Amino acid sequence: MTADPLEVAHLLSIGVSEYPDPHYGDRRSLASSARALEKALSGGNSIWAIPEGGSTVLTGFVTLRQCLYALKEAAAVPTDLLIVYLGCHGSRFMSNPDELQLALSDSDFDYFNLHLSFRQVKEILRNAVARRKLLLLDCCYADDSFLGARRDNTALEVVGVCTLAATEYRVEASSVWKETGYTGFAGALVEVLEQGIAEGPAELTISDVFEAVKSRMVAAGLPQPGMRGDADRLVLVRNPEFRPGPDDIDPPTAELSPLLDLPPAEFAGHVTGPPDGAPAPEAERLLAGFVDHRTLADIALLIGEFTGAGRPDHVAATAERVLAQRDSADFAALIHLSHGDEALLDTLTSRSVDTFAVVLGGLLLRECEQCARVADELCARPPVADWTSHQLVELLARMRHGTGTDAPRDRVLGALSVDRLSALATHLWEADDHRGMPPERRRDAVDAVERIAVLAPPGKLYELASVMAASGQRELGNALLEAAADGRSAADLADLLRLAGADPDFAELLRFTALRRHPPRFLLPVLDALPDGPRAAVLDCAAQQPHGLSVRDLSRLLLLLHHEGRADTLESALDAAIRHRPPDQLAAMAVQLYRYGGRRMAGLVTGRLVLAGAPAVEKTIEVMRLLQEAKQDLMVAAMLNRAAWGLRADSALHVACRLADLGFQQLARALVRRVVRTLSDRTACGVDDALVGALDGFTTLPGATHDQLPWLLGALTEFCTAQQVWSLITWVRPRCHAGEEIVLNRVCRIWPVARIEDLADIMDHESYGALARQLMAEAIEVFTERRPQGAETAELILVLHRRLERRAFRKASQKLVVSLAGKRDPDQVMRLVDRLVGADEYHPLHDVLCDAVVRHFDVDALIALPGVLKTKQLTIVQEMAMAALVSPARVPPERVPDVLQALHDAGSPQEDLADICRYIGARRRVDHTDVIRCLRAASLYPEAAAYAKGTDSGRRRFYVP
Repeated sequence: MTADPLEVAHLLSIGVSEYPDPHYGDRRSLASSARALEKALSGGNSIWAIPEGGSTVLTGFVTLRQCLYALKEAAAVPTDLLIVYLGCHGSRFMSNPDELQLALSDSDFDYFNLHLSFRQVKEILRNAVARRKLLLLDCCYADDSFLGARRDNTALEVVGVCTLAATEYRVEASSVWKETGYTGFAGALVEVLEQGIAEGPAELTISDVFEAVKSRMVAAGLPQPGMRGDADRLVLVRNPEFRPGPDDIDPPTAELSPLLDLPPAEFAGHVTGPPDGAPAPEAERLLAGFVDHRTLADIALLIGEFTGAGRPDHVAATAERVLAQRDSADFAALIHLSHGDEALLDTLTSRSVDTFAVVLGGLLLRECEQCARVADELCARPPVADWTSHQLVELLARMRHGTGTDAPRDRVLGALSVDRLSALATHLWEADDHRGMPPERRRDAVDAVERIAVLAPPGKLYELASVMAASGQRELGNALLEAAADGRSAADLADLLRLAGADPDFAELLRFTALRRHPPRFLLPVLDALPDGPRAAVLDCAAQQPHGLSVRDLSRLLLLLHHEGRADTLESALDAAIRHRPPDQLAAMAVQLYRYGGRRMAGLVTGRLVLAGAPAVEKTIEVMRLLQEAKQDLMVAAMLNRAAWGLRADSALHVACRLADLGFQQLARALVRRVVRTLSDRTACGVDDALVGALDGFTTLPGATHDQLPWLLGALTEFCTAQQVWSLITWVRPRCHAGEEIVLNRVCRIWPVARIEDLADIMDHESYGALARQLMAEAIEVFTERRPQGAETAELILVLHRRLERRAFRKASQKLVVSLAGKRDPDQVMRLVDRLVGADEYHPLHDVLCDAVVRHFDVDALIALPGVLKTKQLTIVQEMAMAALVSPARVPPERVPDVLQALHDAGSPQEDLADICRYIGARRRVDHTDVIRCLRAASLYPEAAAYAKGTDSGRRRFYVP
């Protein structure tokens, strides 16, 4: 193909010759080669006009950044031909051996990311604005590094490109060509460009140059170069070795040559001629010369003249000449200039897939609406309409590789009918067995399936999927339905789900695809349009893991169903979620629903979970635990209330027992309390009977065990009334040997004394006096060991005084008083004293209590005793203090002032303190001097004087307070 006289070229020549990295080493031949190629391509043999400043040469030390900038600038130049020479070291690394890495001056062999990947070069040149691109790649290991697709001589990455590589195979390139100082590849190329080809044509195309370079390099024993591209017929230089022979001059053509310079309108008249016309061979010769020497614009004008004259045969003949003498990209440009002439388009009917792909790609890359319409027309008419699936697959591959984008290929797919798309997808699946399908062909198959999914109605879609499945291509049918579920409307998706009911696999695929690809809002009309069975299946899939909805989306779906008033659908969704979701996700759903919908929405999940009964007991307990850990106390309380009110009493008690088994005592007791309160609120036949019935039901539940009964009895005892506990005792006596003791012990441990007495009265009334006495004995033991409350102990003493004989009462009361004093708690002792004094029952226990205090209290407790009630019961406190101060073993001399000071601070009058000092002075037989010295040291001089008087045997008198 001859270059038009006005077409220009831009040249970028890069020869990286300096390498600081010793692994690479300097290559001076690369710099010489870059300069020599620039000279050869812009010299006298070139037929391309390179304007001033239209060539750039980078040699010596060239960094990665400089190289990229130069490539970017060259790619942005609007020109007819972009020529790039790239000479440098090449490497391939183990991390990605299939990709060539170009080494620049600042590259480090140890770090592949400091190299220029050929993928970047390819991307830059693919997006270049030049009409045609020629890349000359001069480096080692350059195999498969073309602008065309790897290992495919016909598949192109960009329309109108060509690549010459120094090596066809993965070997090192030669760094020397003869003795020229050039590399092997560049030296042979410069030699061909400058010296030409003997017996060659007058103008050398890229293909001619490559074949000559290849033969020279092979003859010299150098690695064989490689070439890819569809611009190989592009004329590059004139051949200085051309010598026209006698057969090269055709007299008729020579005579007609002046006609080639005529305007297209005049030339058309000469071609069509008068009515008797020129012979057809002569017209063909004229057209061949015109197509070869004139610009595309002139050829378009000529075709317009033929069309206006009604000569479609001449239009077709001109088109045939363009296809034969110029490349397919020029034919696409001619269609653009001719505004899609019908006769011109008819010329493509019998053309190959390669030609059609290049023409179609050239039209679509122009981004012209008219060219796009012509491209659509070409896809809908022969030859595309008549091609087999195999030819369509080949066309799609050419379209992808020839344009670098998916837009042209998508145009072809968009023009095919549903049946042809189905046949195409089936062919691809059959040919490649799907799993071994190359990525490009897999993309074609997927896009064809997606196109079917968009165009075909639901009935047709399901029919095609069923046929594919029946023919052994279920994966293809799955892909078709998956694409339909992804892109169709809610109504169409509902229709597909109804139709797929006969095939469980298809139905499940549609359900899960719809759930994964669509938001919850989209699912509402789908669920509304489905009958009960398919709707329940969709909701069941939505709740399943791991392919169902996420926790967040499932919560949103529940919120939407609630707000839209879909009560039945909401109940089905809740049931499915409770069946399939683990406790942690149910707890997370409850928290999200509470956050966005309030307590009522959260109760939808927790309440439904509680009401699920025995099958979901473990899940319910775990959800309660998780919510409690998350500080969601309100939701936990709501679950407990729902369990108490919504479940049967026996089931609720079973849940409480399981909570206790797992260590959640607080939750378990809270649930029992709510059950008892619920029975009291809504039982008309009597709380006692209802409680007994709940216990009878509990013992018959499948998950209930005999070991749970003691804990349950203790929990019920805590919250029941005295009458209800009596019912518990009568129920448990024949069923559990230790049950009666458990109830009595629990009563005595947590009940106030008044309720204990009420229960004892009921026992007496029911003629169970021995049991009442057992209750009192248990109370004495529990209070002695576990309940050191002074007021409660006093109340028990009062009850015992009313219920026991004198001797038994005295023994029991002394035991209680001594036990309380043994705890050394001044506060509780004083509360005991205060309550007994108030009931006028203190004096019988005065001696016992004083003796117990003296024996068990240490000095610090004794000092704290007066400050508990201050002046109240101060006389009794003074008596206890005197009894202790008399004994040097209880109160050493140095602590006597502390005790007296405590009495003084509590409000004891000075005369009482003086009497106390005289009293203890008269009875404390040792250490008188030490006591007096300590009192004086504490500035208690009156007390010291009184103590000294008490020690005087002549003046001693007995003081009894």
